[in-house]
Amino acid sequence: MYYYRRPAHKRVRHYFMPFFMILFLILLVFFGWRVINSAFTDSSRNTINEWVFLDINSGSVKGMASDSSEWKTDNIPDKIYLQRGEKIKTGPDGRASLTFFDKSTIRLDVNSEADFQTLKRKKEINTIETVLPQGSAWITVKPLSDPDSVFTLYTGSLKIDSHEGVLAIDSPNTVYMINGSAQISLMKEGEAVKTYTLGVGQQFMLDEQGTRKIANGQEADVIFAISDRFKTSSWYQWNMTQNDLISDMNFPDEGTASLSAGDTTIDLTTDTAVDSTDTTTDLPSDLSTTDTTPKKEVTILSPKNHSAVNKSTVDISGEYDVNAVSAIYVQNKKASFDTLGKWTAYDVALNREGENVITIETENREGQRTPLSPFVIEYDTIAPSRPEITAPGKNGDSVVLESTEQAISGSVSADTYAVIVDDYRLGKYVPGSKAFEYYAKTVIGNLKAGENTYKIYAEDKAGNRSEATIITLVLNPDVIEKSAESMPTEALPSSSTGGVKITEPNGGSSFTTVKTEFEIKGTAPATAAKILVNDYELSKFKPGDVQWSYRAYASMGNLEIGKKNTYTAKAYDAEDHLLGSASIVIDVESEGSPQITIPTTKSSYLTTLNELVIGGSVGKWVQAIYINDKKLLNYIPGNEKWYYTVQLKPGVNLFSVYGEKDDVKTGSDSIEITYQP
Repeated sequence: MYYYRRPAHKRVRHYFMPFFMILFLILLVFFGWRVINSAFTDSSRNTINEWVFLDINSGSVKGMASDSSEWKTDNIPDKIYLQRGEKIKTGPDGRASLTFFDKSTIRLDVNSEADFQTLKRKKEINTIETVLPQGSAWITVKPLSDPDSVFTLYTGSLKIDSHEGVLAIDSPNTVYMINGSAQISLMKEGEAVKTYTLGVGQQFMLDEQGTRKIANGQEADVIFAISDRFKTSSWYQWNMTQNDLISDMNFPDEGTASLSAGDTTIDLTTDTAVDSTDTTTDLPSDLSTTDTTPKKEVTILSPKNHSAVNKSTVDISGEYDVNAVSAIYVQNKKASFDTLGKWTAYDVALNREGENVITIETENREGQRTPLSPFVIEYDTIAPSRPEITAPGKNGDSVVLESTEQAISGSVSADTYAVIVDDYRLGKYVPGSKAFEYYAKTVIGNLKAGENTYKIYAEDKAGNRSEATIITLVLNPDVIEKSAESMPTEALPSSSTGGVKITEPNGGSSFTTVKTEFEIKGTAPATAAKILVNDYELSKFKPGDVQWSYRAYASMGNLEIGKKNTYTAKAYDAEDHLLGSASIVIDVESEGSPQITIPTTKSSYLTTLNELVIGGSVGKWVQAIYINDKKLLNYIPGNEKWYYTVQLKPGVNLFSVYGEKDDVKTGSDSIEITYQP
């Protein structure tokens, strides 16, 4: 029997369920896309592409739009806003100021160029990257509060990063740090080969030879004290008179090109400028827009004429007039030179012992060669005789002392140019003199309890050193104790807190010395994240390190002769909390003959002034100072500085300075000052 089964009745919801499922999937895809898109675009939506405000100080300025490969030949308008990818170039009479959205500034000298690669702000993080392909620039980086913010400059083969400071660039690989600090990286194929920290008062200079050394893994001297020549340049002096910020700018909002004066689009494709009051500062009458100091077509800076060397090759370098000289030939071989007026001839061969006459020729734009005056280098490989000690004993003796100070005296051969005790050159020794004297004293740190061995060398003009003469001075501790009881001395301050200690030099205790180079070393708690010495952060110290070191060198500008130098080391944890500090005072006494440091430490100087002040340092023991055999009436014995105003005649003026003690002349120093009215 068959039964008929009626189909089940479908409810209404069964018919609408597929439509609900489709709608749900559509909504899921839509909101999912919104979330994913938001995640990927949040960064770009919060990132604002910023602007640069241009203020033309003087002369002509050219510009290049981001979508162009040609310079806009007509003078672009003053007080406009520039965007990422645009370029600016000053003419031979032009100077310009560029103010960024974070209030940092770049001032361009004549014949200088700037290319704005990155100008963006994301919340509190600023990123500014500028390329300086040529010319001179003065950069003021305003303090960047966010550690991820960065102000980066690219010039030559260098990458320069700074979070705060004032620096100057006058050639692709030369940087001057006026204030603050910067990290300088030598770049190769986009990677940093080596990174240096440049502090206030220091100069970074990298030449071809230094680049080769670093590329080969060798050390090269690249950091020096800022040169006197730069400090006296018109570019330096002009910048010191300028304000860091243009007051009449109002940066436009993102996505617009309108300005406060109107809504006209402003970029390098138009000639519309900001309608605002011109606050351009007029140049002082004595500071021209270009360096008008006249100079010779070719000068030789190193080595000096008639100097002596003990190697068979020598590097000769100098400066030249880029407008008059097209090439320089040394021994008929073309020298290396840049477009900024510097030249070098590497590895010039010296063919024989004695005097070698080096032929140097200049070539003008027409290809005509002109020889310079004869340039002579003496090649000498024969060392002087070793010194003979006459007191307090003889060569090789061991002498027991009864005092905390002892003079070591003796004789040297007539070809001796310097006497060296261990690593210290005797400042009192006069080149060519047959007698020398060296003082060992506990108060200056070169005489200590126990055995003190002194190696004494004679060195000639070429740098050849004799064999060492050795004498040993034995100082018993009881002699030091008796001396301390009978001769109280002034205590120099030193301190240590929070586990931060200074261990070297002199065991961390303050002291008086005549040395001018020190490695200050110490320890810190394991929780220390960074160490600052006199507000300079040690780049080699890493979180977790317990030892640190800092160099204090007179040549680097952070150790002053004739002054008490205080060094304070501070340790901070990862949250920038001060953990502790330690201090030491190094009182550097000048024990040398008079030295010329003003207007320059070099042997020659060029000026357009007919009156100059020359001066320098001198040892306290010097009783009188003479310039060109004329006694300085204003010098007070015991003073470690001297100054004298000289009147100049057109041409070369030679000045020689020496000291006198007990009617005996000290060593001398000299300078040639060329006055060109």
